[in-house]
Amino acid sequence: MDQVAVRKCSSEDLDQVTRLERASFKFPYDRSTFLHFLQSSSSSFLVCEAEGKIVGYVVCSVMGESSATLVSIAVSSEHRRKGVGSLLLQAALANLPSGVRRVDLQVAKSNSGAINFYGHHGFEVKGTVPGYYEDGEDALLMSKIL
Repeated sequence: MDQVAVRKCSSEDLDQVTRLERASFKFPYDRSTFLHFLQSSSSSFLVCEAEGKIVGYVVCSVMGESSATLVSIAVSSEHRRKGVGSLLLQAALANLPSGVRRVDLQVAKSNSGAINFYGHHGFEVKGTVPGYYEDGEDALLMSKIL
């Protein structure tokens, strides 16, 4: 793996994060959504940087006192399967407030790569969210107890 560093996202990173989001997802979040998470005191927004370029990001949002949602995680295509996603996920979970005991996420039912990634990191399928995505695809609800 290249030399990478995980750090808090800054407003200067948002253009690169938004480009990465558009390259990674069929229904990407827009820049204003990322700006909201960046400015929210209940969100943790981290980026992974290599050679001055954002190669991945993760956003978690704390929901109440004891749970959080993994909102989004993405890694550039040239840095996938090199440990960047794992590094980001571990940093995000370590960055949550101490009272958080459970992290939930939704993932497209057809995204076997992501489902396997989350399963490898201790997330378990807890149910299905019918029609979660704009095209009507179902999502799996996955959770991890911390």
